[in-house]
Amino acid sequence: MLFHTGQFALFFTAVLLFARLAPGVRARNAMLAAANLAFAACFSLSAALLVALLATIAYATAALASRRGPSKGPVLAFGLTTLLAGIGVARLLEGSGRLESTVMPLSFSFVAFPLMAFVLDVAAGKLPLPPLLNFAAFAGFFPGVSSGPVVRPTELLPQIERLPAADPLRTRESVERFTFGLFKKVVIADRLGIFYNELDAGARGGAPLLYLAMFYVYALEVYFDFSGYTDMARATARALGFEIPENFRQPWRAESPIDWWRRWHISLATFLRDYVHYPLFFRTKNLFLCTSVTFMLNGIWHGIGLNYLFLGLYWSAAVSGYLAIRPWWDTRLPRTARILLTLQIAAASFIFFLPDGMKMFTLAISASLPKGGELFHALQNAIDTRNLLLAGGGIVVYVAAQRALRRDSWPSYVPTIYALWLFLFSCGLFSTKANFIYSQF
Repeated sequence: MLFHTGQFALFFTAVLLFARLAPGVRARNAMLAAANLAFAACFSLSAALLVALLATIAYATAALASRRGPSKGPVLAFGLTTLLAGIGVARLLEGSGRLESTVMPLSFSFVAFPLMAFVLDVAAGKLPLPPLLNFAAFAGFFPGVSSGPVVRPTELLPQIERLPAADPLRTRESVERFTFGLFKKVVIADRLGIFYNELDAGARGGAPLLYLAMFYVYALEVYFDFSGYTDMARATARALGFEIPENFRQPWRAESPIDWWRRWHISLATFLRDYVHYPLFFRTKNLFLCTSVTFMLNGIWHGIGLNYLFLGLYWSAAVSGYLAIRPWWDTRLPRTARILLTLQIAAASFIFFLPDGMKMFTLAISASLPKGGELFHALQNAIDTRNLLLAGGGIVVYVAAQRALRRDSWPSYVPTIYALWLFLFSCGLFSTKANFIYSQF
């Protein structure tokens, strides 16, 4: 049940209605717990059962680990290992093709990571063990289980314990954010996906130079697809009265590899920083070791395969290299040069998201050396310019709409939202079947 489908519209309307009419916190939380499982069950019964199993293990582990005693360490290790093993088994089954038809696109990383944070926070005394019903409303919180963001228990559980205050602007802001997210996905990302497939066909048809263009197109597609999902997730949560974390903060303005990860997939980056990097640095005092381990785990989080291992190595080298030359980078390079170099480093990392990315890159480089002037000609022959123009036009409309809504007035709000939805329906809103890219990671 994807956010850009009529099925989700009916599901969320029912959930929102029950949430607004709930007579108290307990009734609202019981409804949320049921909605979480129902959302997972819409993908498959296996998904709902696995979410329930992981949640049960996490709550039992946290309850036992919260008691001071000699058994705390082994219990904590067993529970966390079991949660990690659940992700690993899901990854292996996905890789073999056995899980995709039954469970995906529910991403168990976005289920298990908040549960692991819950266990660690309760065991460390940062969070009291909540009532079981409140925890059930938190576990597998349905707005974020397909593609994030990674929701911390310290952020969501305090909100679950109370009913939200009346806020007349909440509905307007939710509609606005959801519309922008849907626009990013359907109008821009899906059109870029078609463009990417055309480039791929052209490259495989004898124009390997097109692989160079593909990497940049794919990076743009992932950004608009992933950030669009995040916008819709945050909008649905806000409509229910919850605030979940921002996941993107204008990553194209990043001035270094470290700054990139302060702006891209922020919830994952901060999770690894707080639960891996800081504790490891506290013990070793070795910044380069901590950076390497953190980004290796970042790569493996995206999937099991050599390409994801190389992704972790790549970012480890990029960040470590930046740290080694940081004084020169920050003071000698102009701001524009820092931004362009960072964008190039980030765009190159998407090579590793593609199973044949390294092979594509090698073919493109070998073809570009003697035939560098043929790229434009190959582009002309490979693509349908209508999709490219529609994607480009969508970006222009998106930026213009954001600026129009900054005026914060109803005369500008209503026609802007109406124009965006008109554009969405003209692009075949409910006929698109494209899944969200990041649900596979």
